[in-house]
Amino acid sequence: MPEFCYKKVYENHRALKINFGHDGRQEVRTIQKGIREYILCKSCESRLNKYEQKFKVYWYDSPGLPEKMGLRYQGIRMAGADYAVIKMFHLSVLWRAGMSEWCKSVSPGPYSKTIGNMLLDGEPPPSQCFPVFGTVLIDDDGYVQHGLVTEPLRSRFERSHAYYMCYAGCEWYFIVTDHPTADEMELARGIDANGNIWMPYERWLKSGTVRTILRRGK
Repeated sequence: MPEFCYKKVYENHRALKINFGHDGRQEVRTIQKGIREYILCKSCESRLNKYEQKFKVYWYDSPGLPEKMGLRYQGIRMAGADYAVIKMFHLSVLWRAGMSEWCKSVSPGPYSKTIGNMLLDGEPPPSQCFPVFGTVLIDDDGYVQHGLVTEPLRSRFERSHAYYMCYAGCEWYFIVTDHPTADEMELARGIDANGNIWMPYERWLKSGTVRTILRRGK
């Protein structure tokens, strides 16, 4: 994840805890800086940076994901997003996870080249393909948990490989397919082509990522 995903942690002088466990092990460490791994040349870094910076402005600056959620509602709708920027930013995170030595569980297979070519060409997939959707992670008082960052975990949804991980205050889900089923296309509405983002809330201890990590640690 880009360094700005850790910004809220630094501003609040809070410890950053990341799960480093692999192969079913739980290994949570407290670190002072985000994880770094050099996997891109300067040219490719500049290509992805344009998505990172535009996502940063939208997500953290204007309009920005609220610091606290209204618990009387079931979720949040954010409007005015640039679909291409949001979709390509998240796909770049998934693609880099697939290239990383740290993220052992991510293996998009032939789709890795497909996603890589989209990032190089600057052409996002149709909104129903490679669905990405998120759940805002909050504490009992409704405050967004920006300090929760996890390695990607692998799962399946119907006939497709799926991954989920926590960053930027949310648990993000990726369904790796360019031939989505009807149910997968429904999930893809979480980030639609008109720039609307729909996300429910979830207490962070109840999220799929956290429950999986805690279960592995037992």
